Amino acid sequence: MKARTRDEYRSKRCLHINDSIGQQEIAAITPEMVRRWYGGTDPEPPRVRSHCYSLLHAILATATKDGLLQRNPCHIERAMSTPRKREPIILSVSEVAKLADVIAPQRFKALILLSAWCGLRRVKPSS
Repeated sequence: MKARTRDEYRSKRCLHINDSIGQQEIAAITPEMVRRWYGGTDPEPPRVRSHCYSLLHAILATATKDGLLQRNPCHIERAMSTPRKREPIILSVSEVAKLADVIAPQRFKALILLSAWCGLRRVKPSS
């Protein structure tokens, strides 16, 4: 695990988990406690909330594998995913070809094709 990921997990654990559900003994955590904790978390921003739930789920999954819990008490549907602000528009193969052919100036044709076929992502600058 990279240091930045470890720091982010530690931060989420300290800020969102330890002071509430993190005070419980792992073997005593129930689905009801998880739902109460999740219901008490700030829904904004939703991505932070889903990441915190994912981290708690992973912690409790490890506890389950280690025999500290019979079952993972994290069972909230869609808690690890966030709703999209807008649905992406995905072009068909023929629509990508047509767009690449009509783009102006023509030097951007390669940009269209690379974007469509190479799975490029926007990357946040590192701080």
